[in-house]
Amino acid sequence: MKIRLRFAFASLFALCFPLFAAAPSFAAPETPIIPYCQHVWGKATYTWSEDYSTCTVTRTCVRNKNHTISETAAATLSEETSADCDTPASKTYTASFKNEAFETGTATVVTSQALGHDWNETKYVWENDYSACTATRTCKRNESHVLEETAPASAVMTKPVTAEEDGTVTYTAVFSNRDLPAATLDVPISYLDVLWGDANGDGVVNNKDIVRLKNYLADYDEESKTSTVDIFPGADASGDGAVNNKDIVRLKNYFANLEDGSGLFTVTLGPAA
Repeated sequence: MKIRLRFAFASLFALCFPLFAAAPSFAAPETPIIPYCQHVWGKATYTWSEDYSTCTVTRTCVRNKNHTISETAAATLSEETSADCDTPASKTYTASFKNEAFETGTATVVTSQALGHDWNETKYVWENDYSACTATRTCKRNESHVLEETAPASAVMTKPVTAEEDGTVTYTAVFSNRDLPAATLDVPISYLDVLWGDANGDGVVNNKDIVRLKNYLADYDEESKTSTVDIFPGADASGDGAVNNKDIVRLKNYFANLEDGSGLFTVTLGPAA
């Protein structure tokens, strides 16, 4: 009997108060969840004050550009160098930061340009046969700064040799380094010092000397009175004080007039010819 009454009462309550029987449910608004950013910091950027008294360092997260860290620190002068011949004068500043994410900042400032070399006079040392010359220069500001170069020398008879009077051979060595001036040397030469007909300077008179003379004359410039082909004092085979086609003719006659049996040449070379 009690069960029936309870059921009847519940049914009546549901009919009379339907709102309470099926009350709607309302969901609470969700709070947005912001994920935690595991920062991956980019490369540090150092900005120095105009007088290098302070430095500001900044790093930005590569995952979120809105996330940055920065710090400003006082700078100290850690090194100062003076100008040398090749090295400018400079000052080096350093700034250390409290945040371990920042490495020490360093800035080097040039305060004056390099001084450049102040070379002493060039010293020349010639080979015994004058075939080459070595030039040396040291810097007045720093003796450890040395220029040195060896160059081959060319020879020109600037004063002809005769049987009565000595001549002069001028040797010239030109260096590739522009700070080493060309070297010239005048060497007196007597009649007996010259192997007449030896135009190429190999110590022998043969057909090679004719070839050297032909090359010399083919390249000879009348305006400058020079040739890029080197010859030696003995090139003046005719002994007239000049190097020209007469010397080629004299050498050819010299070789053509070898005396049979004796091995001697009937044509002489040089000023006594």
